[in-house]
Amino acid sequence: MRRLVGQDVNDPDLANGDGSGIVNFTATADNASSYVYYFNGVAEASPSGIFSKRFSKVGTNIYTVVVKANSTGGVSTTKSMDIEVYSSFTDVEAENFLSGANIGDSKKWYWQADVDLHVGLGPVSDDYGNGEFSYEAWWNDIKAWDSEKACMYDNEFVFTRTARWSYV
Repeated sequence: MRRLVGQDVNDPDLANGDGSGIVNFTATADNASSYVYYFNGVAEASPSGIFSKRFSKVGTNIYTVVVKANSTGGVSTTKSMDIEVYSSFTDVEAENFLSGANIGDSKKWYWQADVDLHVGLGPVSDDYGNGEFSYEAWWNDIKAWDSEKACMYDNEFVFTRTARWSYV
C-alpha cells in the first residue's frame, strides 16, 4: 500500500500528491520479519514495513518501487509497483543560504581545504565493479590540502538567484 502526501483523487491538481514528493509506504505479509524497499536499485531497510520516501525530481514522474518481505525462515517475496508522483520541490531556506534572498543576488563558495575531512560523501552503496566508490573510508581520510585533490581547490562555485535559482 502507498499513500502520496496530499493526494486527492477528486482534485485533478492533487491526483499525484501535493508537490512535496513524499510517499508513505506500508507493506504487510504473513510471517514477515522485515522488509526492504528498492528505489532505483538502492535498498532502504524497513523492519516494520512502514517507510516514507521523498522524490525530489521536479515535475510528475513515474518511479518503479520494489518491496521485499523477508521471513525468519529465509523465505522472501517481492512486489513491484509503478507510482506517479508530483514534486514541486523547493527549499527556500537553502536557496537563500546558497545565493541570497533577492533575484540577482550571488554568492561564491570554495572548498574549505585547510580543514581535515573537507570532502564528504553521503551514503555509498553503488559499486562500479572495482569497489572503489563503495568503500566509505576512502572519503574519511582526506587531510587538509590533500595533494591528490589539489586540482579541485582552485574551483569556485557561484550560485545566483534567478526567477528560479540555478548555479553556474
